[in-house]
Amino acid sequence: MVSTRATGSKDDFVLFGDDKPVLREWQCRLAARLAELRFTLHRDKTVVNRTDRGLKFLGFKLYPSGRRMLRESVRRFRRRVLRYRDQL
Repeated sequence: MVSTRATGSKDDFVLFGDDKPVLREWQCRLAARLAELRFTLHRDKTVVNRTDRGLKFLGFKLYPSGRRMLRESVRRFRRRVLRYRDQL
């Protein structure tokens, strides 16, 4: 049995799975579907990799079991909140 999890935004996404060949198959299917829509996967940014150490993605570090906001993202958020507060 393969457990999967997906997350993403408008044009970025991540698939988690336990079986590399299955992930490669999904990658091929996804590329075919995107081609029908006249989109392509970026060759340099498309990877199948281990996730036990996490994956930086859209300001978070993603793990198969959850996510954490990156330290730099927290700092950026705090600066924005302080700037906003000072404008009030």
